[in-house]
Amino acid sequence: MLLESGSAREAEPLARAALEQFKKEQQVSAEISAHDTLAETLLELGKVAESNSEILLAEHLSAKSESRAERLKTEIANARVISKANPEDGARKLRTAVQEAEQAGLLGRQLEATLALGEVEIKSGKKDAGKARLQALEKDAKGKGFVLIAQRAGDILK
Repeated sequence: MLLESGSAREAEPLARAALEQFKKEQQVSAEISAHDTLAETLLELGKVAESNSEILLAEHLSAKSESRAERLKTEIANARVISKANPEDGARKLRTAVQEAEQAGLLGRQLEATLALGEVEIKSGKKDAGKARLQALEKDAKGKGFVLIAQRAGDILK
């Protein structure tokens, strides 16, 4: 929640502490999620190399997971990291994640990937496409009860 509210500096130590606790307790699913969250937090702080390292760890763990939702969360975080250096590659990976989530019936992941794609489009100079995507997402997410995603889309559009 801190990361979504723009408090990446506060979120980083909490994400690191959670990650260590999940490792200690051998909660692999939670550990994957913590790596993803830490990667996104580090990305927000401009620590791209560290973010990439966390993604690699998450990918290694999620490759063994039977949960498609977990693997998609990692793929979305990975695409966000990639988009910092290569927006086209990141956007391509996000479009694939949107399609895979839709095919798997994972609406939450589909909306998360769409949010990330709209943000990448805006940041990479495709403002009209990104804004249109986020406006549609905001309406769709709100209508389906995904209030946080709708709010994040609206915040990006401001």
